[in-house]
Amino acid sequence: MSAARRHLAWRLIAAGVVQAVVAGGCARGQVELVELNFRRLPAAEDLVGREAADACYWWVEGDQIRVALGRYRVGVPNELHRERFDLSLALPGLPAEQARNYTLDGNSLRCYVRRGAVHHRYRSRQGIAAVWLEPGRRLRGRFRILAQKEGFHILSGWNAIGPTAMVGAFEARYDATRGEAIWQRSEADGMNRAAAANTTPDGRPGPVRVHGPPVKRSSEPANGNADGENPRRRSSEQP
Repeated sequence: MSAARRHLAWRLIAAGVVQAVVAGGCARGQVELVELNFRRLPAAEDLVGREAADACYWWVEGDQIRVALGRYRVGVPNELHRERFDLSLALPGLPAEQARNYTLDGNSLRCYVRRGAVHHRYRSRQGIAAVWLEPGRRLRGRFRILAQKEGFHILSGWNAIGPTAMVGAFEARYDATRGEAIWQRSEADGMNRAAAANTTPDGRPGPVRVHGPPVKRSSEPANGNADGENPRRRSSEQP
């Protein structure tokens, strides 16, 4: 099959024109995270973090397959109990058949995790992903990614923590509108794939751009002292 026909076939599937079986079941996703810190081990924290997604969507954007996983806990009594999980995955190129393996790079994954007052975010460095097209416009996938982890502090902002291994699996249903909302949240606050971010690719915080009126300097006259008198004129008047 030629590249043009292949792309057309996937777009027809995404648009729902080609659909053999009615979709059934619920979209879901599961991600496990292992922090690769070889300098210290926590005394009580879990060695393996787990994030479950209750919303999982995929869609076609140009020649790119996009996948978004999310979870948002609502109805909590206060901010300390709030949870949020947003993950977006960009897979360049449409499969030639019903499945394909992808080599991932620094733009492939963005992820944001909040548990109460603790905020973490991740950007991919390298990895691999595979997807399979299932009946009913379902997309099943798995990935293994080495990502850069950052943590947020109210005084210093986002700071690099270190590399993290991420492995996950998902079953997504086609929905570009809901998926795009998760995608945008995963790219918020300097994680946009297309724009220059406030953090460098290796995760170190960069300078933050400050927007506002120019800072006024002291009220000292340009050609005088604090009393407004020009010292050159005073010296020329003395005998």
